Order: sequence, then C-alpha cells, then structure tokens
Amino acid sequence: MKSLKELCREPKIRAVVKYGAVEVPAGWLPGTHPYKVTLYRKGRQTTAPFFMGPALLKEPTAYDVLRCLILDTQGYVNAGSFESWARDCGVDYPDDDGASKKTYRAVERGVKKLEKFLGEDFEVFLGARDDD
Repeated sequence: MKSLKELCREPKIRAVVKYGAVEVPAGWLPGTHPYKVTLYRKGRQTTAPFFMGPALLKEPTAYDVLRCLILDTQGYVNAGSFESWARDCGVDYPDDDGASKKTYRAVERGVKKLEKFLGEDFEVFLGARDDD
C-alpha cells in the first residue's frame, strides 16, 4: 500500500494557490489564512477553499489540501448518514441551528468533486497510508 505522499507524486498533483481568494467562515480563529486552491492531475482539476490556522505561515501544498479532502471524504463515507456523521463530529444534532446540515451537504458535494477529480484512482487514494 502506497502512502498519500507517494500517490501525490505519481502522476504529480499540482496545486495553484491563491491567498485571500475566499472568505474565512464565521467562528474561525482570528488570523486564519484563507486560500483558494486548484488541484491538477491527469488533465483534471478541482477547486476548494482551504484554511490554515494563524500559526501556520507556509503556503499549503497539493499534499496538504488533498490530505484534508481525503480525511473529510473518509469521515463522510464511514459515517453513512447525516446523524452518524454529526455524532462522529461532535455536533449537537438536532439541537443546532442547521449549520451542521449545511456543512454535511458541503462535505457531500466535496466528496463528489474529489471522486470526479481522482477518477478510477479514488478508492486507491482513500485507502492510502497516511504518514502524518
């Protein structure tokens, strides 16, 4: 089984990063760094917002972004339902203000985008070793 870092190198996944091109969501730490990241691989591309905490001063790499997308996808796939996902994430469902359902739908859309981006290698990436 290959690591996610190895998979990012073959064929190479490239990232184009634009700082400040997205809004930091309400409730995030002051000083959070917002990025709009477009990943490229095998003639395909996908774009996602990406946020790094105020203490992280480096620009995100393709690996950083893909790792987060994979972790979100694994959480979504493993949960199997909104209720299970909310429980796994520690969300106070159904007593919240509906924000968790909105986040769940955003993760769901992200999973579909990632599956299209990775194509036939989607399952390989989901099963990759995470060396971090």
